[in-house]
Amino acid sequence: EPSRRTEQPLNEEMNDEALREKLDLVEEIRTGASLKEATVKQKVAARHDTKVIK
Repeated sequence: EPSRRTEQPLNEEMNDEALREKLDLVEEIRTGASLKEATVKQKVAARHDTKVIK
């Protein structure tokens, strides 16, 4: 039985383009996660300060 790879040969240009698009998406996700992390840290610090400073 032929494998999927032999039935559909790899198109290197399309593969490279798809990888670049995914890499861009990873950067966007990473940036969003960093912003969310900073927001959560600020909220935690503010809550801590209100409890400790009382």
